[in-house]
Amino acid sequence: MEEILRVENLSVEYYAASGKRQTGIQNINFSLQEGEIYGIIGESGSGKSTLLLAILGLLEDKAEIKGKIFYRGKEIQNLSEKEKKKYALKKLPWFFKINWID
Repeated sequence: MEEILRVENLSVEYYAASGKRQTGIQNINFSLQEGEIYGIIGESGSGKSTLLLAILGLLEDKAEIKGKIFYRGKEIQNLSEKEKKKYALKKLPWFFKINWID
């Protein structure tokens, strides 16, 4: 099976108005192989949305992102803004927010 997505030591710190930094997620590691299905579950505020937004490259101006993200072997956080939009809109899977009632 081909590796689709790999996340290495991903950490996100948000910039607070006070100048302090707030940790969103810390040292996340996983890989997703073609054909696998993953679910991300956790309490409100545990970092699920932060993880997905960081993978999609949608937090750069709001937070500091450390670590590496690979899509089909290509490191994606060093892409240009145009390339990031192409990956986010066309290549990375979309994630839907639902709750257990849905």
